[in-house]
Amino acid sequence: MTARVAVVGGGIAGLVAAYELRERGLDVTVVEAQARFGGKIATTRTDDGLVIEAGADSFLSAKPAGLALCERLGISSRVIDTRPDDRRTFVWSRGRLRPLPEGLVLGSPARAGALLRSGLLSPAGAARMALDLAIPPRRDGAEESIGEFFTRRLGREAYDRVVEPLLGGIHAGDPAKLSLRALFPRFADMERDHGGLVRAALAARRNGAGPGPAAPGHSPFVSLAGGMSELVEALVAMLSSGGAELLGGRRVVGLAPEAGRWRMGLEAEGTVEADAVVVATPAFVTAGLVRTLSPPAAALLEAIPHASTATVSLAYRAGGTGRAPQGYGFVVPRVEGRQLIAATWSSNKWPSRVIPGHHAVVRGYVGGVGRERVLDETDDSLVQLVRSELKALAGVDGQPVHTEVHRYPQGMPQYTIGHLERVARIRAHLADWPGLAVTGAAYGGVGIPDCITDASATAAAVADSLGSS
Repeated sequence: MTARVAVVGGGIAGLVAAYELRERGLDVTVVEAQARFGGKIATTRTDDGLVIEAGADSFLSAKPAGLALCERLGISSRVIDTRPDDRRTFVWSRGRLRPLPEGLVLGSPARAGALLRSGLLSPAGAARMALDLAIPPRRDGAEESIGEFFTRRLGREAYDRVVEPLLGGIHAGDPAKLSLRALFPRFADMERDHGGLVRAALAARRNGAGPGPAAPGHSPFVSLAGGMSELVEALVAMLSSGGAELLGGRRVVGLAPEAGRWRMGLEAEGTVEADAVVVATPAFVTAGLVRTLSPPAAALLEAIPHASTATVSLAYRAGGTGRAPQGYGFVVPRVEGRQLIAATWSSNKWPSRVIPGHHAVVRGYVGGVGRERVLDETDDSLVQLVRSELKALAGVDGQPVHTEVHRYPQGMPQYTIGHLERVARIRAHLADWPGLAVTGAAYGGVGIPDCITDASATAAAVADSLGSS
């Protein structure tokens, strides 16, 4: 009899784990609490041609797992690149939007000059950034937060005005608490290998390194023509046609070993039995499922904090935004005290997703660590808040013809100091229960390629443990 694996959670990690297990010839059941699959990946396609993302709008092309999965699913022809002209990103700073130097490499002395010319840094801030050349590398191996590392190497102003909005905004977190080693290890490697960030930037220039990471023939960020949901739809179609059982709208409420197998109780009624289980739910949900099996693992899972965020998308008739948006969007440093974390000019970044000359689309981001209370507002209030911020910061005015608000309570795991060791201990405790594994954004990376990589590795380990070829 073919072994069966139950996958709990139908987000990108759960679907990829199920796909990999099915490809190895195992029977698979995917149980998802929501009626739809895909988790935070969701796309709205309107009758008048708009493609609006609720969650992630792209993934990094430099991390091969995303493009490789598209190839395996037969949707590579649907991959699109960002618009090649006017790729600028701006920072709201000291009263106006200021452009970031394109291809910014933190620590580059040339970029320090460009940051000075942009007004993002004062002369004293640019000079302090260049002092990275004289600061000895840290050799004690102690783990640092993003804030500690960049303040030590580049100074407080560069951290507040450039590093924090760029790196902290990605994770909707507070870089003063986020682990550099877990999230951006390449910067620690730059210090270790070259003595500092400026020296590393100079070495990269001598070696002819390009301005930024990207797969050959692609922009650094890529997406799918009909939205990121195409990736979910392709996975679901492949699983369905391959005989996998997909149970949407069914919540797992109990998990226990029974006579050498696993038995999962479902909310309301029903059970699922399997030879192995892959849990691909948020860490705090996983904690509840494994608490009776491993209290230490549950406690560690609950120690992974999660930030709550929301996206607010606004579509305007062409020419109806007041000042024409430029570049791809902008970020807002915490020190500015604004409600908006960032905004993306979606119709500039992905022009194929709107009918030319018909719409302009902007997406605003609110919430995040320390700013979650904004999510207590109604949808209408959030729309008005983002409209007010866009008008004040970017001159975007007018009446939107389409609005969407998407909330993600506890949606973004925070890799705080000690995260890598915490994850290793979670997996070590759960290893006491053969056939039980965890995967997802809470462990090895929040980006789509990272989730694909972790899910694939987890599925391979489970399949090997069951003797699958």
